[in-house]
Amino acid sequence: YNGLILVSGEILDTEFINLGTFDILIMSNIIHEIIPDGTTSDKGREAVVSSAIARAGDLLNPEGQLVILDGLRPDKDEMEMRVVFSDPKVTDLFELFAQEYHGFPIKKARLAGNTYATRLKDLAAFLTKARYMGEKYWPIESTQIYQYFTAAQFTLSLHASGLATERLEPQEFDQEHLRKVFHQIEPDVVMPAKNVLVVARKRISSD
Repeated sequence: YNGLILVSGEILDTEFINLGTFDILIMSNIIHEIIPDGTTSDKGREAVVSSAIARAGDLLNPEGQLVILDGLRPDKDEMEMRVVFSDPKVTDLFELFAQEYHGFPIKKARLAGNTYATRLKDLAAFLTKARYMGEKYWPIESTQIYQYFTAAQFTLSLHASGLATERLEPQEFDQEHLRKVFHQIEPDVVMPAKNVLVVARKRISSD
């Protein structure tokens, strides 16, 4: 298209300062990709995410919109869970996932048959990452954490960058898919979302 300019680079690099500002900025599955390898602490990851959102805010015109589609960290993600997987194939997949995923240690204790004690965060990782196992990009996917920010953290970071949240909508898993994975879940909680859609608008400065 006439006037279309494509730029490739890292969002946190200074080269993006010279691009000007825009009315709409879309970040689709971008933020979790820029967390440096070896960043193991929650504070370290949160600092990178906050920096990316702040840089996005710098690239927006007043009243410009930022659209984010990315992972969503469940509230109370350390919650202990008891799950019964739907069949032995899913159980085997969970066992293999726990061995091959290196984003953080997957907590699992086999109680009997297809029944496990685990955490909400481990189920979130399993639901969003296991589908990549065996694919050529699994070595990269297996080291990444997709769920790094809760809804509250997204809101706080956006606000700190001069952005007002207009929409924050978790994209839930299809219930039929969940029934194929789990036979029973205790406690009976809403399962983690696949990802989240965030729309925020840059506030006009009152200065």
